[in-house]
Amino acid sequence: MAEEGSMALVVIGYILAIFVPIIGLIFGALLYFMKKDEVPLYAQHGKYIMIVAIILIIISLLISIFFLGGALGMAAMSSSASGFLL
Repeated sequence: MAEEGSMALVVIGYILAIFVPIIGLIFGALLYFMKKDEVPLYAQHGKYIMIVAIILIIISLLISIFFLGGALGMAAMSSSASGFLL
């Protein structure tokens, strides 16, 4: 039964890391630093959960900078172009 409980926490950690990376990062850190003495499985998966969360945070930042930066650049160019026409 203890093994099922530990796997449930690990699965919850991965789900959080994928869908809400910042909370997944915190959960992975808590799992790694606070529970690693109780179950060695927590230390290993806590580290992996943090890695997944960090990778997804970086990817989401790059995507938002790419798309938002492109949208803002286009808006700035269109507003400056209309200023030349007036």
